[in-house]
Amino acid sequence: MELGALLVMTNPLLEAFGNAETNLNKNSSRFGKFTQIHVSKGGAILGASIQTYLLESTRVVVHADRNCNYHIFYQLVLGMPTSDRAKCSLEGDPDKYTYLRNATGKATARRGGDPSEFKTSLEVLNKIGVSGAMVQSLWETLSGLLTLGNITYTENPNGDAAIADLKSLELASKLLGCHQALLTQGLTSRTMKLKGTEMQIPLKLDEAGSSRDALAKAVYGKLFIWIVTQINTALIDKTVDLADTGFLGILDIYGFENFEKNSLEQLLINFTNEQLHQHFAVSLFKTEQEIYAAEGIVWPGIEWEDNTGCLEMICGKGPSVFNQVTEHSRLPKSTDEDMTEKLLNDHRKNKYMSPPKMGGKGRGGIARLTTKEAFVITHFAGQVMYQTAGWLKKNTDNLHEDLQLCMSSSTSPILAQIFSVGSINAITGGARGG
Repeated sequence: MELGALLVMTNPLLEAFGNAETNLNKNSSRFGKFTQIHVSKGGAILGASIQTYLLESTRVVVHADRNCNYHIFYQLVLGMPTSDRAKCSLEGDPDKYTYLRNATGKATARRGGDPSEFKTSLEVLNKIGVSGAMVQSLWETLSGLLTLGNITYTENPNGDAAIADLKSLELASKLLGCHQALLTQGLTSRTMKLKGTEMQIPLKLDEAGSSRDALAKAVYGKLFIWIVTQINTALIDKTVDLADTGFLGILDIYGFENFEKNSLEQLLINFTNEQLHQHFAVSLFKTEQEIYAAEGIVWPGIEWEDNTGCLEMICGKGPSVFNQVTEHSRLPKSTDEDMTEKLLNDHRKNKYMSPPKMGGKGRGGIARLTTKEAFVITHFAGQVMYQTAGWLKKNTDNLHEDLQLCMSSSTSPILAQIFSVGSINAITGGARGG
């Protein structure tokens, strides 16, 4: 197949894994993408490669009202033929899966198209050379993530977490190809290494739930990278020397976001847009006008607002937003409320940050938020109020070593590949020889 046509054809597969329905957009891209299209001097397409950024991993485990998880999950649950779905022990009802239910406790109604889109995703996987065995492993792994989300916990007599839903645990272990005992251990405890000895530290209920969700997000993130790698492999002709060719670069990033509820994900997206805005403003206005002045061109000049101050407040030195999130994530007893109050106090004279409006009711009759719950940033595109509940947890939501080792020992072909021994050795210091 001609490379240009193949590049276009692979887009639905990338969207299946990286796009989701929101209340504003049926097919919202939840990641950034930079595509390089390599062209000859005569204009012929010689190959292409895709780099991705900022996949919204939290959407895998939680999403707001009138929002959905990533398309691929619904393609499996609602679009996969019944016989194939049975092979993955999947039920055909999104409400059966915690990760597919929104903040109201019910799955958002889909707008149709999942059966045909599943067929398209499968066709693209076949077209780019993914074997039938790997495709089946991919479906089983995604099904395993949905089942993983259904695992619930109870508190044992010691006040530690214990798995309550053994049926979901058994099925998740089977679909993910991992040993049930290892998965149980990773979901309810973590190994602490101290002076050459190892200790199993039991997890509390909230910690165990975070470990389960961290595993789901980590696996999905690696699956997404694997999909991009398969596409890139198909888009590069290894017989063609690209060293002396040009390329067209296409940047596709989230648009500026301002929802009824904005969290850390929206701040990261809007921060990216702030940086892009500055880049284009400096390139188009400042640099060009300096060239005009140097060349003696008479030019009335264009006034433009420099957003450096906003960027410094978000990511600069000192008490910037990102630095405060990092600092409070390290403090054992700090809370989201502590961080929010500190931010507002440190930036009380900064024109780019302000407290939420106090008292009374906001839109829809909802009580307004306090200075412990939210802050407002004045971006180049307008004001956005960010609710900070859960920020510190999101910033420290790392996959601990026990679960990484559990995945690396999986009999699943795709999990064994994306959680390779080499990457685990980098963490544990194993396989050094001698």
